[in-house]
Amino acid sequence: MVLELEASRIKGYGGILKMFFELTNEQRKCMGIPEVMSDWELVCLEPGFYCYFQGEIIRKLILVQKEDAQKRQKDTYREYNVTAMTKENRTILCPKTARGKEKKLTAATVGKLSCEGVCFYYSDGRISIVNENTQINLFSSHIAGMDKMSWDGLADFCNTWVKETTEEDFTELQEFVNAKRKHCKFIAGDYFRFRVDRRNWGYGRVLLDVMAMRKKGIKDWNILMGRPVIIEVFHILTKDGNLTPNELANLPTIPSQYLMDNALYYGEYQIIGKGPLPKSPDYPIMYGQSISCLDRNKIMFQRGDVYRELPLETNKLIPGDFRNNGMGWQININASILKECIDAGDNTPYWNRDLYYMRCDIRNPKHREALEAVLKQFGLDY
Repeated sequence: MVLELEASRIKGYGGILKMFFELTNEQRKCMGIPEVMSDWELVCLEPGFYCYFQGEIIRKLILVQKEDAQKRQKDTYREYNVTAMTKENRTILCPKTARGKEKKLTAATVGKLSCEGVCFYYSDGRISIVNENTQINLFSSHIAGMDKMSWDGLADFCNTWVKETTEEDFTELQEFVNAKRKHCKFIAGDYFRFRVDRRNWGYGRVLLDVMAMRKKGIKDWNILMGRPVIIEVFHILTKDGNLTPNELANLPTIPSQYLMDNALYYGEYQIIGKGPLPKSPDYPIMYGQSISCLDRNKIMFQRGDVYRELPLETNKLIPGDFRNNGMGWQININASILKECIDAGDNTPYWNRDLYYMRCDIRNPKHREALEAVLKQFGLDY
């Protein structure tokens, strides 16, 4: 069952309100989240929005709300750490700097405070534990391949996390909590490792840094947001976090994908060494009509550093949505799909998912005829 706090602990909006779920200090300790101290007071600013005060200082924010279809509201529990001064009996929020302005203390103004340290997020059945100082995830239930969970499932998850925490975990956790933000360099050919779940590692390789390619003046169909990089993930899921590029180089890979470079730049995906690129890298393919309002009369093709265009007036656009310009902060696979591909010995489970990434990727075996037509149109070999 989910945890219910004693109503007498909470003051604020409309008298006394209950918070129907909250992490315990033992759970916080095992996740690296700052604990609630005995001299902190919990105040409700509005239904579902809570502050922990230490005197006049706000130390922690908690947003907890149940699903409400009419409000387009998902089941949510978010616990943020902040440091914010207030005054006049906690009615005024003090500015962070001398140039800032005082504001009335409301849920809206407090909600804009910058969070710090390790924070906990639960929304729409998914969990993530993130160090906001370093921009690195400690855990993602999505990447771990876990099903969406209910409130009771969330409580079970937190209890299990505590039971499975070891002394070695606490040592690693302190390093995670105290780490400073990094700005890591990476280049094509770099191998990296990443946490798939609490105990297992996945490994991948950087195939192309698109920003570095653009700086060299290599033309491309610039329809990707952010700072894109092309990576591939190897068919391996292991508790061994010390594999080398030589041990990985000949393993099969999940089809490559575009990815925002944050996970590499901040060091969540940890570089472990460098090796030669494949002779024919499996780059993603983008194909379609130009989306520029200044020049729509072109058919565009992009694969790695190979860019082509043709006039639409004298060429036929191959039917299908193959722009393939979706890109996220994290890899588009999880532990379950990775394991299925490893067990199958190929990428059929990856391609069989009914997701945008699969439908718009012309490399999908379902689009073989379209791919052959596109390559023929541009006079290219795959």
